[in-house]
Amino acid sequence: MITQTSTDLTDTQRQLGEQKKQLFLHRVTLLLNNIKHWATEAGLQVTTGQVPIREKFTGLYTAPSLTISLPERKLADVIPVSAFVIVADGLVDIEGWLGKEQVAYLQRQEQQLYPIETDDWYWVEESQGRKIHRMTKDTLLETISMVSDYEYQPA
Repeated sequence: MITQTSTDLTDTQRQLGEQKKQLFLHRVTLLLNNIKHWATEAGLQVTTGQVPIREKFTGLYTAPSLTISLPERKLADVIPVSAFVIVADGLVDIEGWLGKEQVAYLQRQEQQLYPIETDDWYWVEESQGRKIHRMTKDTLLETISMVSDYEYQPA
């Protein structure tokens, strides 16, 4: 089996890959800033970190990540996964000991699979037949509940 590495790419492919990576990192940073704010508002603790990501068009790079906790235990990690995703323009996992949920950056003009009104990050809820929810404080806390034993009570 032959696999293409980032060193086998043309200059144009590398440039486009770098542009997409930088846009993904910008969007991830905005999402993580919102998540930090929402989690802190809910009385949760948030710590920052970095994760390595290796992609065909960019090679290895690092992205910011978060860990969301209660004082006595970790609830979930928020981990950027990829800038290059079919049907989305970026993917972030929210992982806890009970499972993993995915958050995808969807753009309205490129979207035929999901009915969305604006470009943004959306939780793709697998348990409800791939239903999507725009990321908000309530959506974040519900997602954390899905992957951990955190009991979120919506207002």
